[in-house]
Amino acid sequence: MLGAVADMTKTHHILLVAVIGVVSLIAFTYQVGQTEVVFNANTPKHQPLSLESIAKKMSFKNATALFDIKSVSIKLPTWLPEGLKPTTAYCLSNVAVFVYSSKGVESIGSAEFTLQITFSDTLPFDPKTSKGTFMKVGEYDVYYDMAAAEGSNEYRSIYGPTCKLLVLHAGNVNYWLKGNPTFSFDDMVRIATSLS
Repeated sequence: MLGAVADMTKTHHILLVAVIGVVSLIAFTYQVGQTEVVFNANTPKHQPLSLESIAKKMSFKNATALFDIKSVSIKLPTWLPEGLKPTTAYCLSNVAVFVYSSKGVESIGSAEFTLQITFSDTLPFDPKTSKGTFMKVGEYDVYYDMAAAEGSNEYRSIYGPTCKLLVLHAGNVNYWLKGNPTFSFDDMVRIATSLS
């Protein structure tokens, strides 16, 4: 009798593990489909997520107010290259993407410039394996890659396979500045140093 109970408990345990595995796979597949993450050799490890399909679209004012409510004061650029203007923002939990365009574009993938804000204690790059460069901008740690691989199909169809990427770490916030290939290194640094 005890052997039958032990076999039954073992069977239930195996069944429970299998059900959890299937549910996890379904949830992961749904999440991947919602965030448009493509896993292949060309997708950079440091690519910010595309949030348009799951995030709330809102004005810059409402997005910054949302973070103020969370007692997080975020910085936005006070200097932009000529013609570049804020168009819209996308927010989801503790992530925001601010879209800038000279053509009124509101899509993250086709805008000339985006600023993504995420939370972290450090820059999310390993100096031993990252191909970009680490430096200081003022008091802030910065990572930049002037030919970062871009995984968004929409972006790639307009601007090609690379973008200008500069990530500035301030406090517990990472500011991901992504510009199309027309942005110079000086433009990216000037935008970063204007964050206020």
